[in-house]
Amino acid sequence: MLSNNKITISIIFTFIVLLIISLVIVSIDNVKDFDTGTPERTVQLFLQHMTDKEFDQSYKLVSEGKKANCSLVTFLSSASRYDNTSGNIISHKETLTYDKIAIVTIYVTNIEASPLGVSDHSFQEVFTLISTETQTDFMEPWVITEFQYPFNCVNPK
Repeated sequence: MLSNNKITISIIFTFIVLLIISLVIVSIDNVKDFDTGTPERTVQLFLQHMTDKEFDQSYKLVSEGKKANCSLVTFLSSASRYDNTSGNIISHKETLTYDKIAIVTIYVTNIEASPLGVSDHSFQEVFTLISTETQTDFMEPWVITEFQYPFNCVNPK
């Protein structure tokens, strides 16, 4: 009798884990693209390039001022060691715009399944952007001046 209870609990647990995984996959597949030329789109592209390991493309979305404190070598080194963006669900909270400055706030949620159950960890991150006032096929009109996620990029002293 006791072993039947363990089997039943194992089956229920497996079902719950599969259900949560399928919900995560569905929510990831339904991500909408923000409008081209918006600060939200710049942040979205930055994070998408990070997830796709296109770190040089992410770096192109960083402002020249930030690049002075975060060289390409430092950025690539930090980015290549950080491999935790692919399992995260990222959602937009709000954007505040002040003239040529935008502050984009996102929620980052990570859902993990373990033998003890399912847990999630959520936190908020902020990106500060400035307008470059130019948009080309190769450049967004907003660039990121400050970010802490997925890592804080500062040149070693």
